This record gives sequence, structure tokens and C-alpha cells, in this order.
Amino acid sequence: MELYGSQELAESRPVAQEARLNFGILNAERGRFDDANKAIKLAFDQRTQYLGPQHPSTLETQIEFALVLQKQEKFPSVEKNFRRVIESCDTMSKYDSASISNRARYLLGELYLDWENHNKGRKAALESNAREVFEYMLEHSPEENEFRRKARKVYTDLRFFSATSGWKVPRFELISLVETIVVAGQTIAIAIRAKEAHI
Repeated sequence: MELYGSQELAESRPVAQEARLNFGILNAERGRFDDANKAIKLAFDQRTQYLGPQHPSTLETQIEFALVLQKQEKFPSVEKNFRRVIESCDTMSKYDSASISNRARYLLGELYLDWENHNKGRKAALESNAREVFEYMLEHSPEENEFRRKARKVYTDLRFFSATSGWKVPRFELISLVETIVVAGQTIAIAIRAKEAHI
């Protein structure tokens, strides 16, 4: 007699799938990538089977699998996984998929920047891909979304430096910088005059 029921029933339970996923993530952080890949892939396969390929838990597991692959510098596989998640989210309702889609897009942009650091020959193309992803997010994601805020910061940093043309400061940011310098200069002048008046 089995105390907990069949093996299939045990594997179908969300807590077992979550434990397997966490076990995989822990192994990845310890550098045991073979064990990590097996555990997360199994959790992904089980969630696909029992919950369906477009269930939010299944898609989150696919993102985690991609992040483990990224630590192993398997960049083409990572890109493929993030794009699959984004494509799945695009066919779902915005209510069900918005946070997962935004996370996958943001991580895809980060992937291109990481990949760029490891592949100097494709630097300009990968940076261009990252820019496109972040621009899409800034245009289509709600203001309050955490990944949109992160994308804005990374995108702003990207705009200051371009792989193909050196330093690039957008006009409105340059004007802001000049205004800051002028105000700082005026403050220093006032402080010097105040000090001279007391002498």
C-alpha cells in the first residue's frame, strides 16, 4: 500500500514541481549545472503536462530555465526560451500574461547586453537588439510596471554610449546637464561672495 498515492499523482502536485524548480535553481547557484538543468527541465516538462504550456507557472519555469542556461553562456538557447515565453504571452490575455511578458522582455534585453560582452564581433548587432527590446517595453508597458522602470534605466544608460559611434548624449539630457552645471556655478559664486563679506 502506498501512503501518498501514485508517483504520477505526486509529480502532478504543484508543491513537488516547485520543490524541483527550487532544487534546480540552488544547484545552478552552486555551479552544478548538469543537476540544475535536469531538475528545472523536469519541472518544466511536468508543468507543461499537468498545467499546460501557457500556464503562468509553466512560463515562469521556462524563464528560470533560460536564466540557468545564461549562467552557462548558452546564449542562443536562452534567446530561444525567452522568445517562446514572449510568443506564448502574446497569444494570451493581457491580464494573464502582462507581468510574465514584461519580465521575459526585460531579461531578453539584459541577455543581449550580456551576450554582447562575450561576443565582441557582434557587439553592435546585439546592442541594437537590446535597444529594440527596451524601446518596445517603454512604448507598450504600463508606467507602474517594475520591469518597465528597470528597462528605462538600462535604456537611458545605453543611449549615453553606443558601440558604433562612441559617446552619444541626447539633446534634452545635454541641456539638463548644462543647466545643472550653471546652477552649481551660481551656488559656488554666492558662497564665495558670502565668505568674502564676512572677512
